[in-house]
Amino acid sequence: MITQVSICVLVRSRAWLVGSFVALAHLCAAQCVFLEGRIFDATTRKPLAANILTKIGGSRKILGQSTAQGVFAVQLPCEATVLLVEAKDFRPLAMPISGNTASPHFFFDLVLYAIDKQASDRPYFQSEQKDLVLNNANQKNEKTATRYFKLVDVQTKNALNGELCLFYTKTPKKKCADIKQPTKGERIVFDEEDIVGVVANAPNYQPYNGNLIIDQLDNRSSVYEIALSKLTTMLAFSIETTPFSRPPKVSIINKQGTSLAITLRDFTHGFVPNLNPDEVYTLKIATDKPHIEEKIRTVPGLNLVHLKIPPQLQNQPPTLPAAAPQPIANKNASAPTFRTIYFEQSHYVLLPAARQTLDSVANWLTQNPTINAQIMGFTDNVGDANLNRTLSEFRAKVAVNYLTTHGVAQTQLRWQALGGQYPAADNNKETAKALNRRVEIKILDEITNTLKY
Repeated sequence: MITQVSICVLVRSRAWLVGSFVALAHLCAAQCVFLEGRIFDATTRKPLAANILTKIGGSRKILGQSTAQGVFAVQLPCEATVLLVEAKDFRPLAMPISGNTASPHFFFDLVLYAIDKQASDRPYFQSEQKDLVLNNANQKNEKTATRYFKLVDVQTKNALNGELCLFYTKTPKKKCADIKQPTKGERIVFDEEDIVGVVANAPNYQPYNGNLIIDQLDNRSSVYEIALSKLTTMLAFSIETTPFSRPPKVSIINKQGTSLAITLRDFTHGFVPNLNPDEVYTLKIATDKPHIEEKIRTVPGLNLVHLKIPPQLQNQPPTLPAAAPQPIANKNASAPTFRTIYFEQSHYVLLPAARQTLDSVANWLTQNPTINAQIMGFTDNVGDANLNRTLSEFRAKVAVNYLTTHGVAQTQLRWQALGGQYPAADNNKETAKALNRRVEIKILDEITNTLKY
C-alpha cells in the first residue's frame, strides 16, 4: 500500500514531478534547523575537530565546531544553501542543502579526506603552496619531462573520465584536455622547469585545485594520479509522530530493489550516505498498520526529508508521566516552586501537556518580573553522552523559547544542559526512563538569585 506522507522539500536548482513519485523538489519556505552528528577521517575513522560553516550573501559564516570526539551540533540559518566543513590537513567539504525544514532536527555523519601535501614532481593542493624558487629557473635545458595525468576516485582508486587544465607560471599559457581514456591518462610533455597550476574536474566530483612543481627534466616519463572526492549525496530523514508502543521500521530501497544500510540516531532520525544523485529511492516505514512508501529522487548534496505518519497509521501511544498543568502560586505562597515537563524518547518537541504547564509558568513569571527561573534539560541514559547533552540543551532551549514568546523577559531565564546527569528515576526500567526525559523549571530566590527549593 502506498500512502501519501507529508513531505515538503526545498530544492533551488530544479524540480521534478514524474509519474507516481514525489521528487526532492517540492518547493517550500526555508526554516531554521538543528543539525547534529559526527565527523571522521575517511581513511582511519578517527574523529576530527572541524569548523562548520555556511555561505550567506557571499560571506562565510561560522556555525560552530565539532569536538575532539568529532561530535557537532549547530543551528543552520534559514537562508543557508550550502554546508561547509573544514579541518586542518583535510580536504574541505562543500554540500549544497536540498530538502525541507519542516522538522527542526536532522542527524548525519560526515567524512573528510586528507589533502595532498606539497612535494616535488607530484600534484598537491594549492592551499599547501609555500614559497619556492627553482634553482635553475633561468638556465637553458634541452631535456624534457613526460607525464601522464590520470583522474581517480580518492576512495576506490577507480579511473575517471574528466577534464584537466594546466596553468603555466612562466608564460600566460593554459592547456586543457578531456581525459577520455582514463586508464591511459593524458600525456603532457614539459620542456622547462615551472610551477604549474592544476585544475581537474569529473562529473559528480568536487573540483581539484592544485599545483605541480616541475623541476626534474630527466627525459623520463611517469604517471600522476589526481585523486578526486565525490560530491556527497546523502539523505537525512526525520519522522514526525506521536508516541507509539513500538518504533517504526525504516528502510531505504534502491532501484534494483536492494535495501541500503541506514545509520540511526534513534528510530525517528537517521541518514543514508553515498547515494547516487538524480536517482529514485523508495523510503519505506513499517508500522502496525499497512506500511508507508514514498518515492524520492536525490540531488547532489545534503537531502533533508521530513515525514509525518498520519495518525490513523500510528501505533497505540503509551502513557507518559502525568504533567497536568497546575497554577503556580504567587511568590508569597508556599506552593512548590518548580515544574517539570516531559518529552518523548530522543525528541525535544513540546507535548500538549508541556505547553499547558509552560503557559502557567509564563503567566506567573510575567506577573513577577523581578523573579528569575532556571531551565534545566535532562535525558535518560540511552545513547552517547555527548549527544545526550546536546539533546538536553535543545530541550532546555525549546522551553526557554516558548516562555520568551509568551511574554517572559529573556533576562528572567537561565538554562542548563545536564544530559543524563541527575536522573529523577531508575534508568533500569523503561517506564522510569520516561521520568528522566524532562525539563525542570525552578524558581530562583529574588534576593540571592540562587535556586530556591
